[in-house]
Amino acid sequence: LFQIMGSGFSSIEKKNAQERKELMDDMKSFLFLIINEIMEATVPSIKILDFMNFKSHGEFPNYCDLYDSNALTSVDKIDRENSFIVYISHSWIRSNPDCDDYVGVPHPDSINNDKYKLCIEGINRAFRKYADGMKYCYIWMDYCCVAKDSSIEFKRLDNLMELADCIFTPIFDPDIITRYKSHQD
Repeated sequence: LFQIMGSGFSSIEKKNAQERKELMDDMKSFLFLIINEIMEATVPSIKILDFMNFKSHGEFPNYCDLYDSNALTSVDKIDRENSFIVYISHSWIRSNPDCDDYVGVPHPDSINNDKYKLCIEGINRAFRKYADGMKYCYIWMDYCCVAKDSSIEFKRLDNLMELADCIFTPIFDPDIITRYKSHQD
């Protein structure tokens, strides 16, 4: 790389302004390709969680627990033709000390796991309705599938959204739940 660039720079002085610009543009393009290849090689692949495993936890499982148990699967290793991938796009319910039921660390769900229950119900429905003939369902959610301090894994977020068959956004409002339950009684 440096040899190619070096020869380009030494010959640049002998060229006219247009040729120098074209040579510099070519070198910039070449460097851009090299940098992208390096970035692709160093950014980890997208990890997803089998929906059956997700359902077995009773609450949103934390990335650290899933990583330690090898429960996460690389999206590159699944049977894509028979797999339905759900991207869970959500807001954190207990994100800071000012939130109700904050327990010292941020958490995506209510103390009763209401949003988790909503995800289970909604993803089950989406899988039945939109994944006709597919055998597997996987989910991706930041809390479950990305190390908390890893900004590098978020660099593939746009790739994940392209892969997702469904973007699921659970909206949990405790006031609506209370009113709904009181109307059922």
